[in-house]
Amino acid sequence: MTDLNFSGVDLSGVDLTGVRSGGITGTPVALPSDWVLADGYLIGPGANLTDAILSHANLKNVDMAGDVLTGADLTGADLTSANLTGVFSGGITGTPAALPSPWVLVRGYLVGPYADLEAANLNHAHLGSADLTGVTSGLIFGTPAALPPDWLLTKGF
Repeated sequence: MTDLNFSGVDLSGVDLTGVRSGGITGTPVALPSDWVLADGYLIGPGANLTDAILSHANLKNVDMAGDVLTGADLTGADLTSANLTGVFSGGITGTPAALPSPWVLVRGYLVGPYADLEAANLNHAHLGSADLTGVTSGLIFGTPAALPPDWLLTKGF
C-alpha cells in the first residue's frame, strides 16, 4: 500500500499483518487496534517496514512486535516504550533518539529481548551488556567482539 489517500477510510476490521506501505496521506476514520499511521506508514504488529524512512518519527508506545525493519532509517526516531518483541532488522541507518530499555542498536540490528537475529552479521559487535533473553538465532555469522556472561556463539546459534 503505497501513495494512497486514506481520508475517511475505515480500516478497523482489516488484517494488516505483513502490510508494506509508504507515502500514505489522509487520515483514516479508524485503524485496527495496536496500529498507527506515522510518517506515511502503517505501523503495527507484523508490519513490513523494509527501507521505511522513519526519521524523527514518534513511535512511543507503538506495538511493533514482529515488524521487519531491514534497511529502515530510524534517525532521531523516538521508540520509547515501543514493543519490539520479535523484531527483525539489519541494515538500519541512523541512530534513534530513544529505544525502549534494554534495547540497543548494534551494527544496524535492534538487539533486545526476543529479537529475531537470524542471519545477522555480528562480526565485531559489542554485545557484552545486551539482553539476549529469548532471541531467535541461527545462521548468525561473524564473531562478536563481546557477548554477555555465560553466552557463546556456536554454529550460528
